[in-house]
Amino acid sequence: MAAALRSSSAAPAARPATPPVAVRLASHASRARPDPTGAPLPRLLLTRGPPAPAAEASPSSSPPPPPPTSHLLAQVKAFFARDKVDKAAMARLGLGAVASYGFVSNVTYGGGLAVSWIAFFNQKGVSPLAPGKWPAFLAFYAGFWMAQNFVRPLRLSAALAMAPLFDKFITAVEKWAGMSRGAAFGVYIALLGLTTCTLVFGSIFLACGPGAYARG
Repeated sequence: MAAALRSSSAAPAARPATPPVAVRLASHASRARPDPTGAPLPRLLLTRGPPAPAAEASPSSSPPPPPPTSHLLAQVKAFFARDKVDKAAMARLGLGAVASYGFVSNVTYGGGLAVSWIAFFNQKGVSPLAPGKWPAFLAFYAGFWMAQNFVRPLRLSAALAMAPLFDKFITAVEKWAGMSRGAAFGVYIALLGLTTCTLVFGSIFLACGPGAYARG
């Protein structure tokens, strides 16, 4: 029995088998550069498993193209955004730009007033000054007024282009009359108003005759 005990103690203990799902990187750790502090490097274990599926780009992940209506609205906003730029440039140019803008505005609004007056008289057969016809004329003229506001950036651009000419005119009046620049600008405003009224109401009279201003 003693011999049997000695033989059993001399037999080496069986080592547990390494699981097949783990791969030891001892060789990689031994070839790695040792830590200067002398600390042992950790033994990394990589677990085998199925490879992760590659992420595929989904066609629905890309943003849809903007609709044509939004593109059109952006163009309209950019068109009217130039209004602020033109106003800033006009302020820098001074009285010449203001005088030029007044001229362009009088031409467009005065022309719209004359056209709407003549069209109203030809359509209704009575003057806008006839009793009870003025509100109807204002509603008729509203379409022309809206059209003038729509082309306002174009009017500002035209005024800026002609600003040097009006600045020279104001300077010439200032030197010829020996007055201040503000007084010369006032003379220009008076001449512009007189000329605009003459052309607008004179054209209405020539197109429609005296009946265009009849009150009865």
